[in-house]
Amino acid sequence: MTWVRWNKCLASKDHGGLGIGSILVLNIGLLFKLIWSFSTWGAILSSINRFKQKGINLLSYCTPKVGDGSSTRFWEDVWCGDQALKALFPRIYLLDTDKICLVQNRFPFQALSSALRRRPRGGTGMVQFTDLQAKGENIVLSDQGDTWHWALNSSSFSVASVRSLIDSTTLNVSPIGTRWIRSIPIKVNIFLWRLMLNKLPSRVNLDRREYLNCPRLG
Repeated sequence: MTWVRWNKCLASKDHGGLGIGSILVLNIGLLFKLIWSFSTWGAILSSINRFKQKGINLLSYCTPKVGDGSSTRFWEDVWCGDQALKALFPRIYLLDTDKICLVQNRFPFQALSSALRRRPRGGTGMVQFTDLQAKGENIVLSDQGDTWHWALNSSSFSVASVRSLIDSTTLNVSPIGTRWIRSIPIKVNIFLWRLMLNKLPSRVNLDRREYLNCPRLG
């Protein structure tokens, strides 16, 4: 009987209760809100993956720009050159005790040996260790936080740069630019553009179109 009365308190006022609401139901609603957000991100990532299958890897143009090294992964991110350090120095990467460490945790490079399970004993491992230390000689961290660099634009990210990249890859573009004469009407410009592309509805073009669209016999 007590449980029934408590349920009445939890119910909304529209349903004869006090509108207190259940904490359990509230938590479930908040959790589902996260799922809803992830579904939106899933759709975005799905679109990015579809373009990646066509040879357009948009994420590859997003690279970390190191400031204080507090949010850039030392081994995993591409921040020092055009490849991740784990790909350039795999022997040293295997020796590191914390493979998801940040840049600021492995700086300066000259003190890297203290973070390794053991010092390289010679051969390829020692060569990679020496090369890695030399690679960090000219790197200086700053007091500013890490940011992102957009490789398609020297200043910052722009929608126009993404559109230009996708258009140049997926559309049948011409190396010759379209000439647009502002002193004549738009319809004349469009007519000349179609004439240049041989897209006017002339008898020859119409006959060719009919030939291409007609079903083959036999």
